[in-house]
Amino acid sequence: MHSKSRAVACALALTVGAGAYTIASPAGAQAIEEVVVTARKREESLQEIPVAISAFTGEKLSEVGVRSLVDVAKFTPGLQFNEQGVQEPGRIYTAIRFRGLGSEIKEPFGQIGSAFLDGIYMSSGVSAIGAENLERIEVVKGPSSAWLGRSTFAGAVNFITKTPSLQEYSGRITTRFAEDSTYDVTFAHEGPIIADKLGYRVYGRGYGTGGQYTASDGGALGEETTQTIMATLYAEPTDNLSIKFRAMVSQDEDGAAPGAFVTGPLGFRGTNTDAPTNCLAQNPSWATLFKRNDPSLGTLTDWVCGEIPGADSLRGIIDQNTVMDPQWVTYWNSLVPQVADVPYLEHVGLEREQERFSLAVDYEIQAEGFLEGATVSFLAGSDEELTVSVRDFDVSRFNNWLSRDPQIIETEQYELRIASNPDRAFTWLVGVSYFDAEFNSQFSGGEVIVGGDGGISLFGTFDAAFDLDVIFGGETDRLCPCGFPPLDPPPKNSGETTGIFGSLGYKFNEAWSVQFDFRSQEDKIRAQAAAIQQSFDFIEPYVIGQGEIGLELGQDFDAFLPRFTVQFQPSDSTNLWATYSEGNNPGFFNLDLITRPEEDINIILAQAPGTALFADEEEITNFEIGWKQTAWDNRLNFSAVIYQMEWENQKTRQGQAFTRPDQTQGIANLVVGGFNTDLQGIELEGTAAITETFAIDFSLNWADAEFQNFECGFTDDFTPPDPGGSSVIRCDGNRPVQFPEWSGSIAGTLQDSLNADWDYFVRLDGNYTGKRFVDEQNFAFIGAHWIWNLRAGFQKDDLRIEGFVTNLADDDTWLAGNRWSDFSATQGTLFPFEFGFQQGIALTAPQQRQIGIRLALDF
Repeated sequence: MHSKSRAVACALALTVGAGAYTIASPAGAQAIEEVVVTARKREESLQEIPVAISAFTGEKLSEVGVRSLVDVAKFTPGLQFNEQGVQEPGRIYTAIRFRGLGSEIKEPFGQIGSAFLDGIYMSSGVSAIGAENLERIEVVKGPSSAWLGRSTFAGAVNFITKTPSLQEYSGRITTRFAEDSTYDVTFAHEGPIIADKLGYRVYGRGYGTGGQYTASDGGALGEETTQTIMATLYAEPTDNLSIKFRAMVSQDEDGAAPGAFVTGPLGFRGTNTDAPTNCLAQNPSWATLFKRNDPSLGTLTDWVCGEIPGADSLRGIIDQNTVMDPQWVTYWNSLVPQVADVPYLEHVGLEREQERFSLAVDYEIQAEGFLEGATVSFLAGSDEELTVSVRDFDVSRFNNWLSRDPQIIETEQYELRIASNPDRAFTWLVGVSYFDAEFNSQFSGGEVIVGGDGGISLFGTFDAAFDLDVIFGGETDRLCPCGFPPLDPPPKNSGETTGIFGSLGYKFNEAWSVQFDFRSQEDKIRAQAAAIQQSFDFIEPYVIGQGEIGLELGQDFDAFLPRFTVQFQPSDSTNLWATYSEGNNPGFFNLDLITRPEEDINIILAQAPGTALFADEEEITNFEIGWKQTAWDNRLNFSAVIYQMEWENQKTRQGQAFTRPDQTQGIANLVVGGFNTDLQGIELEGTAAITETFAIDFSLNWADAEFQNFECGFTDDFTPPDPGGSSVIRCDGNRPVQFPEWSGSIAGTLQDSLNADWDYFVRLDGNYTGKRFVDEQNFAFIGAHWIWNLRAGFQKDDLRIEGFVTNLADDDTWLAGNRWSDFSATQGTLFPFEFGFQQGIALTAPQQRQIGIRLALDF
């Protein structure tokens, strides 16, 4: 076998996951190239670390053709991620789901899993991170709060950028071109500034696609562009000191996402002839709920049930407005103040500007005794994200609802720790951390405009019980466009988290060891809004005083987050462990509640039992048993993990329509908590080098999650409520949305010499996703399906030429879906908040089959 071919054949056996190693061919030395990960704040062998972790090296990312975290999730058991954070299709929100845990909260502070770039928290923009400049990706599954703190109690993803060389100059150019005007071009160059002391790396990326769908107004659906520039300086001024500074500037600009809205026959104003099964045609409780004797109230409720047909059979509903009505542009320009620094947008879509900085310093102590070989590490980072999205609320061709949502997210993070020599029997680590975050955004959907085509603008047909001045907060022209006036400046959720963390470990002998990790942290959660004028004496969170933009509310709490692990390694090839861990997710304020008049707050709290100004923290406990093994002369390695978790005080989003004493109506978009979910599952992943030239990667995931104490928001009652009783619907026994019970992947790679100069490779991979519910009521679901990808090419020295076909079978299964209110439903015959009860499913359209070519040149 040609030496070049042998080297590449070794690389092809790199597994996706816990055994991410390069396995030599059977005819070779049969040695395992160790992969080092840093999940526990120190460098450790992936095979030996007692953690459920999947790792992708830079070489593996290239081999698999990974473009973003969406692709990583396909091959990582226990991880689910797609470009539909909650209800809204597209790249605006980040919602990483682990082991069946998922959040229907779009606010970044409400997420149960987080992403990090070089250890620095990322609140959003994850789907725009490319793979070419990454040294590896680490995916930690299960509570990571003891190591990483807030918003990681379900898991964490860490993108680790490449470190510049201090000895040699090198560069890499990659180009990827495909159908639908898709391109992805990157350039990187690195080398020494001062030999062996100081080096640099510069990286640039330009990505774009024209989208695969067209709206009925002629606009493209799915247009995306990303431009990224990153620069890294790395210094080793002495043998025991290293410094890495990274700066990144990135901009995303997208058009309308390829979304769809599926509803029953009453949707789209009664014209939805493509409607799937309608399982609930009426709700006799409405007349009681709204104290109106209107027979039509018992005939409107409209739900989707059963399996949602594939996109090919519902292609006509992959549609929405892509062009803004000039009247709406005028409204926003003249009546809505532009939020300072946020990009300006006059089309449906997204624009996001990101600035991310990090500094990492490691110093190895040169001393004898207790501190010999210990390392002091300092980590600092800051991020700023300026985002504006304009979205078509009804996700349909009707010119009925539009929302502009400006957001400002700013974070700062600092960490100082000292860790002992890892080679000693007794190991220890202690550190302190500080995290500060601010999230400014208009709530109740953003800066909303309604009307346009005669939908909800027919408010004039309502009776006198509905007062537009009350609904919209002031003088409002009944000839729309009209809107929900935004707050200036927008309300703010913020928080400061300080923590002390550490670990104590002891290795009794070659086989047995234990480790105790912990984090003690204090969270100071704050909310500010210019509209806050009341004292809030009637609710628990306290008023701090006059803040930057109005009154400031606060809530403080402490948490102790332990993790205890027992590890047994009877041989170099076997690693067994058991872990108990806890995690938490800090609470935050219902900004849509605190910005309302005190009279409305009292009514909402009375009519929505369990609602509070402050949604308290969530907690989770985790029991886990793991097994990592190499076998078959080091040609097979795998990882298997069994876990059991209990999620307490779970949050969800719920709409609450309320009636004032004068019979005018209102609706609040609230976050409510106090629910529980039990989760258990099995994760299996590994690699087998079958022959000298052929290897298989595999993964299998079983996730059994069940609500134990859960109230379904935005749902309907099958029977009228008892007089004076509650119409709350329970979803006990149901599964969380979007995460399948069964999923897995299989990939085969064949690679060998073509001649003395060229090698060839062929890779076929398949990803299986099981049945996924799209609403907490478990009425509707997306069916199980396989996605197959094929890539093949040639490699010579530093040149790689590759052709690929993604979604080889052109599967039409929806990528994601979630319950969403039917904003197209209002016909002007009932009441203005009909959308609070008329429901459907917002869907993300599948990526159709795509053929392309990829070139990579190292120099």
